[in-house]
Amino acid sequence: MDSSALLLFMAFSGPALSPDRTPIGENGVDWPIMQISRRTFLKLAGVSVAAAALYESSGSILHALTLIDETTPPGKETWVPSVCQLCPAECGLRVRVVGGLAVKIGGNPRNPNNQGRTCPKGQAGLQLLYNPDRLQTPLKRVGERGEGRWRAISWNEAIETVAARLRDLRLAGTPERMAFLYDRPPGLLGETIAHFCQAMGTPNAIDLRPNALSQAVFLTQGWASRPGFDLDRTRYLLSFNYALLESAQPTVRLLRAYSFVRRGRPGDRGRIVQIEPRLSVTAIKADEWVPIRPGTEGALALGLAWVILRERLYDRDFVTNHSHGFEAWSEAVLRDYPPSRVAALTGIPEETIKRLAREFAGTPPAVAVGGEAVDQQTNGLASQMAIHSLNALVGSIDVPGGVVMQRPPPLEPWPSVFMDDVTAQGLAQPRLDGPERYPGTRSAALQLRSGQAHRLPEAILSGDPYPLEALLLYRANPLHDAPEPKAWREALAQVPLIVSFDSFIEETSAYADYILPDHTFLERWIAAPLQPSLGFPVLAVGQPVVEPLYNTRAFGDVLIRLAHQVGGGPEASFPWADYLELLRFRISGLVASGRGSIRATTADEFWSQLTTHGLWVDSPYPFAGGDEGEAEAWETVLATPSGKF
Repeated sequence: MDSSALLLFMAFSGPALSPDRTPIGENGVDWPIMQISRRTFLKLAGVSVAAAALYESSGSILHALTLIDETTPPGKETWVPSVCQLCPAECGLRVRVVGGLAVKIGGNPRNPNNQGRTCPKGQAGLQLLYNPDRLQTPLKRVGERGEGRWRAISWNEAIETVAARLRDLRLAGTPERMAFLYDRPPGLLGETIAHFCQAMGTPNAIDLRPNALSQAVFLTQGWASRPGFDLDRTRYLLSFNYALLESAQPTVRLLRAYSFVRRGRPGDRGRIVQIEPRLSVTAIKADEWVPIRPGTEGALALGLAWVILRERLYDRDFVTNHSHGFEAWSEAVLRDYPPSRVAALTGIPEETIKRLAREFAGTPPAVAVGGEAVDQQTNGLASQMAIHSLNALVGSIDVPGGVVMQRPPPLEPWPSVFMDDVTAQGLAQPRLDGPERYPGTRSAALQLRSGQAHRLPEAILSGDPYPLEALLLYRANPLHDAPEPKAWREALAQVPLIVSFDSFIEETSAYADYILPDHTFLERWIAAPLQPSLGFPVLAVGQPVVEPLYNTRAFGDVLIRLAHQVGGGPEASFPWADYLELLRFRISGLVASGRGSIRATTADEFWSQLTTHGLWVDSPYPFAGGDEGEAEAWETVLATPSGKF
């Protein structure tokens, strides 16, 4: 429906029109006869004029979304592998390029994550590439922060100026006064940022997003990354605010998994129970929606555990052989979380709590999943640990249909950073958002694994434990995405140097001193280990599908150039000329392993096949808790000091 038709439809749908239904024809179908008053006629006339004007201008509005004509340009046609970077799923793509222009995005059928499909967000990659609002050259702020006055500068000036400021911090012996704030950097860029910060000598590599689920798995299993969930084979999904059908990643794969739960196994239809305060899309599509008082998901999980423990429905083999501290934990749960108390806390009837616990424990393989809405609560970590404990109780850790601890591809490890005195002293300082600074979060394990980005404004404004003198931002927009934007705005005003790596001027980058524009993902090299849930390691690789449209540079290249310009330890820690050379170094680990879907006798031959197909896939590994489970698999999955959950 075009714009004018839509406005007319809205007008005719209003209460001013009162249809008088009269049977017409032999089949007795009713057709509305409109009774239009003079007032309504004049209203419709005005709407028609507005609709006509909107229709005339809609072409220019839509044309602003792209810099290429809708007709296919002349020239050679190729399909180039890439990796979508518009959400953390990082699905495999094939991009149709005609005459040097990207004209169509499709899924890579070889990629097991999305199997040739894309979601609507992936299709928007072309609009990102050709968006006329993209930044086209480095910018330097010339007005007050947030005023929006900028001057275009060269890349040499931008990099040399920023590098000089970072070098000054190291010369002063205070490299910890630099922080790098990022938001789920795609592919291997997160590791690259961490390596850069280590080389600089700052502990302040800070992820803006909450990661309570990852922390919960680390504290219970010693596992250093997010888990996956084998929903294809689960028979009972207990979802705590998990947005399976709206925003969970990998989206395309999980939608396919949902179909397997529903009808993929004839005669064995899985059951989905959605526990969340609102009637979401997932709740509508679930077998059962259980409304819950917000923030009490963890209490419910412990109430379910109470029933499983009291009725001895737990997996005795897992508890006996693979758990530590079970008796003390059980005693605390049985003492503090009886269904009567949990019902009062959560608003869920006591009988429903008991029934859900019996269903969950009695329908293996079952899996309990806590969504990002749980992560973002003040008690998110404790809640995720409680939810994850249900998986351990029923023996669903690293089993088909349960929690998947996806093994990473065997990439070449990062070399150690050059550890001079300045670097060592800087890394020994507490993080600005470090958990050791806040009551109740003094766990040594948490200090190693987590920070609290929402505490960063407080640390900046107080200058405790030290002032922040340089803030680098990559894909991070706390003024839009974080709580208390007013506090963030006040804190940003106190930072002497803010550098943003972005393709657009957003709420936070508008406060930067320098904006260094990044390539879009269709203009740069990408290497991305895929999101957990597959049961076998995968590395997807994307290459530039078109030449850069503007005077932008790939973020990875700029980071390496900054390290070289700073000199000293940072330069020695980045011996690669550019990000492509770094990727080839990391991928050399795949070549050396001799594993996976690519058979090649030389590194160049391996690289050629990898870039042609767009991915490397390894064989499925044995589940620790499956029929083929092995002792070494348990050592990988349960990497705690005790070797147990």
